[in-house]
Amino acid sequence: MEPDSSPLIGGSDKKMRIALTHFALLRLLAADGAALWLAAAGAMRWLATAGAMIGLATARAMRWLKLGEKCLLRKTCVVAAALVFGSIFSLLSAPLISAQEKAPLQGSVQQFAEPAKALDPLLWPGNNFDRAAARSLRRDPNQEPSKWQKIPDWQAGNWACEQAVNTRAIKYLNGAAVETQPLGVHKSMGSFTKGLLKDKNGGVWNWLQSDYWIATDHGQQIQQSYVIYTSAGGGDYPDFYAESLDFNVDKNANQILTSRRAKVWTRYTKLAPGMLKEETLRTNYDFQGHPTVTAFNTALYKRTETFESYYPGFASKKAIVDNFHNYLRAHGFANLIPATTAVKSGKTH
Repeated sequence: MEPDSSPLIGGSDKKMRIALTHFALLRLLAADGAALWLAAAGAMRWLATAGAMIGLATARAMRWLKLGEKCLLRKTCVVAAALVFGSIFSLLSAPLISAQEKAPLQGSVQQFAEPAKALDPLLWPGNNFDRAAARSLRRDPNQEPSKWQKIPDWQAGNWACEQAVNTRAIKYLNGAAVETQPLGVHKSMGSFTKGLLKDKNGGVWNWLQSDYWIATDHGQQIQQSYVIYTSAGGGDYPDFYAESLDFNVDKNANQILTSRRAKVWTRYTKLAPGMLKEETLRTNYDFQGHPTVTAFNTALYKRTETFESYYPGFASKKAIVDNFHNYLRAHGFANLIPATTAVKSGKTH
């Protein structure tokens, strides 16, 4: 494996470094410097208002019941009171249910920040950094290093953005989640390629790679990031999931200054032809496995190149095509392998 490239992809080919670029972009999420937005306050105010209105409706209903006892239309009054009370309660409770359905993340943050397994002591700050040792300690030999994910046509292409918005930030103090002031709008120059090859029916597939390193030079320090695992996501974030180990290393002493684990979830929404919204959720963990921060980011991306424009370049890469075909065979999709690989002359990125 090349030092700073993913499997089967040479480090000099920028457009071919798909997984590296994508995961580097995800790391732009605000880490331990983010802080708080109290979303629960609004919900509590609503509950208080709802409770007061329900109480008022109940009092009125009771007065109607007493009046009904003094008149011959008692049964009619009772039914009318019940209907009015039920209608008011339904009107009050519907927005609460709707709000929960539209914002499921408000109550499910903890599922993204359960304690993780502590890193091996050899990977803790103060020790010498050793790539081979880190990989051997964290790599799962039973894990597929390469997966392919079928994606909708509107997600395929080269994409770029210039800024992102950190909409929510949560710190963990002694294990308790505490909302903090989000970073808000910030500069975030990002780009990624999604979709590499087509199957027999014209469906577009994206390549998800695991078990490789990314190195980012910061002068006296270098960040060494090991991408443990990438896959399709799930639940609220169905499009992408990744786990990594990040080490800040002193260049001169080759000593680990900080070490942490990160988990990232991503989802995409089509806004218009050639425009999409990317929402990411990232949780960082310290070397002992304790969550330190969860950050929510949103970025708007514009398509800079269509899939059809760059596809011939990838279709001419035998190693990638063979990897794709082998994956389809291994997962019961041999019927989707194209009869012949159509390689047209065109730009190779």
